[in-house]
Amino acid sequence: MRATAVTHALRQALARRDERARLWLGGAESAFAAFGEAVLLVTPAGTVLRASAGAQEFFGTGRSLRLRGQRLWHPDAQAQQALAAGLRLAAQSHQRVCLPIPVGPAGQEHLELARAAPQLSLGEEVLVLARIRLGRSQALPSIDSLCSAFGITPAEARVLAALIAGQSPKQHAGAQGVSVHTVRSQVGSLMAKMGCTRQVDLVRKALLAP
Repeated sequence: MRATAVTHALRQALARRDERARLWLGGAESAFAAFGEAVLLVTPAGTVLRASAGAQEFFGTGRSLRLRGQRLWHPDAQAQQALAAGLRLAAQSHQRVCLPIPVGPAGQEHLELARAAPQLSLGEEVLVLARIRLGRSQALPSIDSLCSAFGITPAEARVLAALIAGQSPKQHAGAQGVSVHTVRSQVGSLMAKMGCTRQVDLVRKALLAP
């Protein structure tokens, strides 16, 4: 009976995690779709737990980077090795990892990996947020351009850039050596200055700025 109860509780926790991931990906997809980006939640071993609609379409086009048994896979051994190493590094640190992914004569995509926000994980599990950026996609805004476009401070612009990169306030605080309270205060200031009520709206507005 006890084992059954534990199994039931685990299934419920997984279902709640999956629902949080689904809702979060829906918001992220709307923010990044205009830039030809696909968004995934991946385990450090490369298993794809959630894929945005754009990602599902991407994998259906027969590109070199594809799903193989629900895992990210590339036919080039060197590219696959770099992918595996990048996933491990992103999961173990607060660093953003950018990988060029060869796609044969068509050129390359850019895969950006970052540790996912804790609320998308379950217990001690660590997930990686993967963003696939086509080689022709628009560059992400610089700190100076964010300051100029929205009248924000350089520190606030760095927070905004971190949100665009998929980092949580806690992750950015750890990377910058400041308190989470400070970063959350800066997020609040960004929302007031940019007329937003959600972090995903901050990202969307920043990416769509001229």
